[in-house]
Amino acid sequence: MFDQSSYQGELGGILASIKKVNQWCNENKILRGTCTLGCDNKGALNAAFGFKGPQPTWSSYDLVSMIRYQIKTSPIRWKHRHVKGHADDHSNYELLDTWSQANVRADKLAKEALDSEDDYDESFLLPGEPWRLHHKKATIRGDFINTIRKREIGRAHV
Repeated sequence: MFDQSSYQGELGGILASIKKVNQWCNENKILRGTCTLGCDNKGALNAAFGFKGPQPTWSSYDLVSMIRYQIKTSPIRWKHRHVKGHADDHSNYELLDTWSQANVRADKLAKEALDSEDDYDESFLLPGEPWRLHHKKATIRGDFINTIRKREIGRAHV
């Protein structure tokens, strides 16, 4: 099992959504159009759709790189939309707009998946996934430089 932040969870949801829509478009020979992806995490949206390219020092470099690859190779155009998170905390669900209702449902499904006992399988690779670094019997992804530095400092103090 691994630790995952909510930011990484949002990036994982963005990646899975884009990959699934791209797969569906390819299977159905859809070669043009636009899809708008809604998310309640501005940071994840900026990383996925922003003008700044992913940097190897980013902790979620691997996920952002895969998202960017899926967008780049997509047969359709992608847009993004920020959706206010936890909108149902202050309003009745039925009174929320479609985007907010979808976000509430996505959060509920994500919590159920996180609470489940299923193990995560890291053995598969996705197209566009950046390389991994194996260092001292560990696989390092994301912020390679700082992870190695911390491991070396930790070893020196043992």
